[in-house]
Amino acid sequence: MDVSSRRGKITAKLKVSSKAVEGTVFIPFHFANAAANELTNGELDPTAKIPAEFKVCAINIEPVSA
Repeated sequence: MDVSSRRGKITAKLKVSSKAVEGTVFIPFHFANAAANELTNGELDPTAKIPAEFKVCAINIEPVSA
């Protein structure tokens, strides 16, 4: 599937799980060929002092384009 945000786009395999909260997606950060960092922004959360969008980011999921 193509996964895109306003920051970037990656292609990743999709696995549907009943364990996930409905309406959420989990993408691990340690796979270079599906680098979830491409979808996020590194700006720090002022309270936690960690990148805020590493936790939450709006995305679109579509079939892989030709």
